[in-house]
Amino acid sequence: ANTGISAVVDAYGRVVAKLGLGISGTLDAPLPRAMAMPPPFAGFGDWVLAALIACTALAGCLWRGRA
Repeated sequence: ANTGISAVVDAYGRVVAKLGLGISGTLDAPLPRAMAMPPPFAGFGDWVLAALIACTALAGCLWRGRA
């Protein structure tokens, strides 16, 4: 939106620059540098979640087979 909240946020979640609600303008701020070591999700993505779901399903099938 033309007068919505705009902000530049660094990799650690800190607000570097912002325009508040109802303020019309241009936000000109340098882009923050990338993190030295990317978080694990950047490398593995949704595969971690898929593996956890698969392990849970397998454990559930094995547990149900014993009952």
